[in-house]
Amino acid sequence: MKRPNRIRTNEPEQETAIVEEAEPVIELKKKEPTGSPIDSLFTSDFFSKENVSNGLPFIFYLAMLGMFYIANHHFAEKSVRNSEKIKKELKELYWEHLNISSNLMTQSKQTEVAKLTEIFGLKESVVPPTKIEVKE
Repeated sequence: MKRPNRIRTNEPEQETAIVEEAEPVIELKKKEPTGSPIDSLFTSDFFSKENVSNGLPFIFYLAMLGMFYIANHHFAEKSVRNSEKIKKELKELYWEHLNISSNLMTQSKQTEVAKLTEIFGLKESVVPPTKIEVKE
């Protein structure tokens, strides 16, 4: 039988007779709740050095996940702002296109073309066009 580790003293060890005894009955005592649950959290070994060091990788994982979430949110907001800016610019270009095409339609009317060509000395013909037939 091995002896448990003991601090050595100068006193001589006494041999004790091994007496078999019945197994002692272990009584479980219920802990009385004292104070608030937060107090019991800080007084227990929940924040022991070992528990904290075991939980650090998970805490770093959560921190990195939070930073990724924040960065993703900023990127999404930037994309939405850029999209809105492009939509606004597209709408302005569409209205500019409509304005230019409407001006072109009014300037390509026969009366408008006649007014613009009078500057160069050209006049609108008053004789209706005739059909030229060629006999073979």
